[in-house]
Amino acid sequence: MAMNACAHQDFIAAGAAQAAALQALQQGLATADRRRLLRAQQTHTAYAAAQCDFESGAVAGGSAQPMVKWQCMARLTQSRAEALRAAAQCTEGDLSCVRPQR
Repeated sequence: MAMNACAHQDFIAAGAAQAAALQALQQGLATADRRRLLRAQQTHTAYAAAQCDFESGAVAGGSAQPMVKWQCMARLTQSRAEALRAAAQCTEGDLSCVRPQR
């Protein structure tokens, strides 16, 4: 039970990091870009939930299932936070960079 709680706390921390990165990236974006970013975020959240359901399926019904699911959610959430931070710091000339409005 303690390992499940620890894994959940890791997910909570990753979620806070992701929320901060998302907020920082949204600042200064045009409305259309902000909508696209939020749609991508919603899609990522749905993907992470489905992926972690899949990964934790190997231990379905067991006491380790919540831990495996929270570990997966923490990993994918932290990865998303890193991607959002990178997007906010993209270099000029990167054609995939959505630059904040000036």
